[in-house]
Amino acid sequence: MDSDERKRLIFLKASANKQRRNRNTFLESLAPPLSQALSSAPCVYTPESHDIISTFLPATADGIGSGSQTRPNEYHYTEVAWPDKAMNLIQQIHNVDPNTDCHLMITPPNAIQQGGKGYWVPTCPLFVVDFASAQRSVPQLWPIAGHFLAIVSCKLEFGMIIDHYCGYLENDFNPTEIVYEVARWPTKAA
Repeated sequence: MDSDERKRLIFLKASANKQRRNRNTFLESLAPPLSQALSSAPCVYTPESHDIISTFLPATADGIGSGSQTRPNEYHYTEVAWPDKAMNLIQQIHNVDPNTDCHLMITPPNAIQQGGKGYWVPTCPLFVVDFASAQRSVPQLWPIAGHFLAIVSCKLEFGMIIDHYCGYLENDFNPTEIVYEVARWPTKAA
């Protein structure tokens, strides 16, 4: 094993350990029953989380995923300036089995370069929960989510991703200079 490979493995193990500690801190900050539900949920840590996150981030007007983007059926991408508008848009998802397993990501991941290779490294692990539980938790999670939230089915049949960037929308001005990017599928929205 060469020096770069050793550094990469140490970095990945350290990232996973930090995610475990952040998971515990995050769960302690939540009120029951959400804290109880997420504490029993399986989690996906770095480096395995990178492969999953790469399937749905970045979310753009053209589709989802790193490298060659995928455009799911009934995919819609909208930019809005207000968080309540973003919350309303994710309610447009339809025809989803509430028991379908999905990945819940509560903070934006960092894009890290290590040894010439890029990785998505989230602050907390991905939680594996059913869609109904994830959808019910949005109002409690959003205030602590840092302008980012992703709920994506394990097989990409459905998803909702809210991300943000600093800027203005000409037709929807917000003085906080935050633009919310909302990707969701399947939905009949325009």
